[in-house]
Amino acid sequence: MMFGQLSYVLRFNHALAMLGVNPQHINETIRQSAQISGKEFGATPQEMALVLASQLPLEYTIQLDPRTAMKWIRKRKINPRNPNVKNALFALNWAKLVDY
Repeated sequence: MMFGQLSYVLRFNHALAMLGVNPQHINETIRQSAQISGKEFGATPQEMALVLASQLPLEYTIQLDPRTAMKWIRKRKINPRNPNVKNALFALNWAKLVDY
């Protein structure tokens, strides 16, 4: 694995953890698919972690911390106007917290 790819994987897993999801609880194939897609499409690890987290079962999503996503928006780690991010924010019922 090249350094850039390893760095993306580590930052993605860290982003999941920051949201409140233990990366080890997510199927490895699903995690890897999100990481590869994110890198290919130029999405930040935080954007892909948010998108993946928004698709998890309710038992996970109710534990997610919206403050993390709002901090990422302020730090420009995620773009709330990105359609995938926007859909994730709506799916999590966090869109009302965002000032578009």
